[in-house]
Amino acid sequence: MSRTVLNFTWSFLAPPPLVFTVEIKPENITLPAGSTAVWKCRVRPAAYLGQEIPGLDWYKDGGGTIPVGRVRVESLGRRMQIADVVRGQDDGIYVCSASDGRVTKTATTVLKVIGCTDDEFTCSDGSCIDSKLRCDKRDDCPGGEDELDCRK
Repeated sequence: MSRTVLNFTWSFLAPPPLVFTVEIKPENITLPAGSTAVWKCRVRPAAYLGQEIPGLDWYKDGGGTIPVGRVRVESLGRRMQIADVVRGQDDGIYVCSASDGRVTKTATTVLKVIGCTDDEFTCSDGSCIDSKLRCDKRDDCPGGEDELDCRK
């Protein structure tokens, strides 16, 4: 008598990956120093096969920091506002990111600030630094002009 052995492999199908996009409005902002910047970030669709898209995260590209204490992020990250006044040091690329745990999608926006505020020092290349950094015995401007004409 011969015996037949059957091998079964059970496989559980993972749910399909979420198909979503991330978008920021407006894509680019140019503002004079002292203004307020507001962005809205959306995930489309907001839900997929009954799975909720998680909240959004914001960060400044290139290792810059989002100005803590001057920024409000509301509604699970769907809105970001530089609440105080926009300063020259806020110039840069901001990223909104969403992830379902497997896939991460991002969208970027560029903030261009024109001029410096009254509490900033204007470097020769047009960039701005906090006035408190002037004459601190460290070159904060690219050309070091923030350390020129300082009292000893």
